Amino acid sequence: MAFFGFAGQAIYNHWSAPREVVESTEPKRGFWQSLIPMKHLTNEQYAEMLKERLLKVEVEIAVLDDKIAALKKGQQQGQSSAESENEE
Repeated sequence: MAFFGFAGQAIYNHWSAPREVVESTEPKRGFWQSLIPMKHLTNEQYAEMLKERLLKVEVEIAVLDDKIAALKKGQQQGQSSAESENEE
């Protein structure tokens, strides 16, 4: 019974409050949108998120390039040492 009393009072407070107060305290989202676990992003926030992701990808590419260069260098040193052993 207490729940119905609370619900009735909340509805009454909502409808009897001045429109400015209700509009400033309510989020601009609908009921169904509040159930969706997605965040609304502004264009600036989305651009910043994409820049961060791009930076992470560029870092991964740089690390892989360094590893490839090290492997090529090791392979060239291995070939040159094998050639010097074959000459002897």
